[in-house]
Amino acid sequence: MDLITTPTPAKVHSDIAPLTHLGAYVRLVRPANLVTAAADVIAGSLVSGGKSEALGWLIGASVCLYAGGVVLNDYFDRDLDSVERPERPLPQGLVSARTAAFLGGLLLSSGVASGFYVSTITGVIAVCIAIAVLLYDSVAKDQSLGPVVMGTCRALNLLMGLATAPALLGHTWLLMLLPLAYISGVTLLSRGEVFGGSRTGSAAMLVLLSFVVAGIVVMQGVSVERWLRVFPFIALLLLKVLPPLWRAYRRPEAAQIRAAVHAGVVSLIVLDAAIAAGYVGVVYGAAIVSLSVVAMELGRIFPVT
Repeated sequence: MDLITTPTPAKVHSDIAPLTHLGAYVRLVRPANLVTAAADVIAGSLVSGGKSEALGWLIGASVCLYAGGVVLNDYFDRDLDSVERPERPLPQGLVSARTAAFLGGLLLSSGVASGFYVSTITGVIAVCIAIAVLLYDSVAKDQSLGPVVMGTCRALNLLMGLATAPALLGHTWLLMLLPLAYISGVTLLSRGEVFGGSRTGSAAMLVLLSFVVAGIVVMQGVSVERWLRVFPFIALLLLKVLPPLWRAYRRPEAAQIRAAVHAGVVSLIVLDAAIAAGYVGVVYGAAIVSLSVVAMELGRIFPVT
């Protein structure tokens, strides 16, 4: 009988523990959201017709800046999360606060460096994104302007892609208003995803979504061909976002709001696709939409908020 008593459980635990900590770091950076960040700069670069060799560096810059932002978000929220979201890596003790602060700072610095590698203007925009990220994470999150600050982060992300052709910025910079409005609405809505909220957040998101759709149409000018290019993507955006958003409006409970926020975050890729399609065609728009499949699958595994 003594032969049956073995230290196997301890060995299994030692084998699994490193994987558990690795998974915690992956959860910390919100993998699904990183795909949406990449979609922003891809859309901007396609619209501007900038140099393709710069795109890889800009994707890296965008992903690092976003990842750094969400890591630092958890760092600043660690005490609150210990009560409201104990399942997150920091409250669980899987990642230390010091490590999270170092990792977040390293990621932001890497994003800025990648931006400057492409050009001075994209580097300056990357710096502005990093500042906005730090402002949101540390101070603005719970303030009335918090959603606007978050929306600004995503607007600048698109602008970084547009800046691959600086000479065209005078004609294209207005496109950044679309993700600014859209993400401001999603962020406002997300304030009720823990304990539930009122219909105000859902109503605001509905209004801002209407503004975004109208903005896409208006920016196509009088070209029927361009309207036809963006129509499938507008329809897809509404199909993905409206049903969960309407349910959150009717029943502003935490679970309904979380579902609407999840759909809103992942569907930013579809908005990017609509922006690109109007300028460079349906094929490029469809290529960006394909990223939403990756984001959705990652979103099934890892939380997006």
